[in-house]
Amino acid sequence: MSFVPTIVEMTDMFSRAAAPAFFLGAVAAFISLLTARLGTVVARARLLNAIPEGSEKAHMRDDVPRLKTRARLLRNGILLSLGSGLCAGLLLGVVFATGFFGLRYSYGAGIFSSWQPCSSAERSFGLLRT
Repeated sequence: MSFVPTIVEMTDMFSRAAAPAFFLGAVAAFISLLTARLGTVVARARLLNAIPEGSEKAHMRDDVPRLKTRARLLRNGILLSLGSGLCAGLLLGVVFATGFFGLRYSYGAGIFSSWQPCSSAERSFGLLRT
């Protein structure tokens, strides 16, 4: 067994790593979107909390608990997205490490690949509740 992979082995590694790499990019874009939404929710909550009690717009402060719930759901979505991105990154590491050492990675890839759709589904259902 040669320590340096051949061109064919490296090509095979790169072709297996394409899907997790694109998924990792999609997760990064989704986290960016969730972070922007969370910033908007926090800014709106701060604006509503700044309204004085005796003002004629004081009834708008009733919206703050709903904004807190939305912020909690967005935070949970960000955390699940980070977990999904971590699994995608670990899957990329497993693909390259096993390809470099000439091992089979199918068992580890199955574990990481099964977590990613579950985490994505949980994020989607959480966002539907808002």
